[in-house]
Amino acid sequence: MDHHVLSLLTISIFFFLTTSPLSHCQEEGTKFSLCSRPYTCGKVSNIYYPFWGQNRPSYCASTVQLKLNCEEPNQQTNFQLDSQNFTVLKIDALYETMRLVRTDIVYDDCSSDLTNTSLSSIFKFPETVHNVTVFYGCPSGFSFGERNFTCKNDRTQFGFYAEMTDELSAEFPELEQCELRIHVPIFREFSLVSDGGIDSLKEAASRGFDVYYSVTDGKKCRTCEESKGFCGSMEISKNQFACHCSDGSEDLECYAYSANHSSMFSYPCYIFVYISLVSYSIVRAWFSDYLKRVVRPKTWNTKHKFT
Repeated sequence: MDHHVLSLLTISIFFFLTTSPLSHCQEEGTKFSLCSRPYTCGKVSNIYYPFWGQNRPSYCASTVQLKLNCEEPNQQTNFQLDSQNFTVLKIDALYETMRLVRTDIVYDDCSSDLTNTSLSSIFKFPETVHNVTVFYGCPSGFSFGERNFTCKNDRTQFGFYAEMTDELSAEFPELEQCELRIHVPIFREFSLVSDGGIDSLKEAASRGFDVYYSVTDGKKCRTCEESKGFCGSMEISKNQFACHCSDGSEDLECYAYSANHSSMFSYPCYIFVYISLVSYSIVRAWFSDYLKRVVRPKTWNTKHKFT
């Protein structure tokens, strides 16, 4: 009976020691496989780190904020930042820029819900972009040239917009009395037509604006990619960089990358499996010695006791 129990225990230990590290290797290999897939949706294609979304899990990105959403069936990429919604016109990975159009705002809907386009610290505006200021609820009778428009929700109200300068503020002090003002980022090269009304503003805003997105782990990512890994983050700590390799996630790079990927085991999974097999051999040797010293003598004495 003891011999059968020990044999079953040995098999169980062998199964645990060999399958546990292999499942770890397969899990990490899955991260490598999933992060190797680019985000592609319409004109926004072949996008990798620091973004995630679609078939790329969040651990393929530098931060959960950089999620891209593919809208079907028109294949349009949307991006949400806090309560603001944007359409992504393009992403330039080489220059680390995004071109965005804000979609949750109607400029001639003169409500108090209108908000500035504000970005988090991971974004910066390039010099090619500047703000146009739109004013609402200005003093009655105030006129600001041709850059005015009638509010859709109240035809008796008007809005105004201008590229604000110190000179303009001095010339029109009444602007300080307006109830609401918002800033609309547009390209400097798209000059607003002086008599274009709301259509001129909408046209400029529809062309979008560029932002730089900051990749704080850019140097680490380049090192990771040179070692044939894919950049991402730890699954538990989303803001901690991780290099996802074919054999597991490392802090910085894939140390034992095989150029032809022909080896099934490489560091660190190879080490896990090796240690497991050595551990099994030690346990098996100990049980074998135990059987020789304890179990078999007891069995021999039992047999001869009744002869």
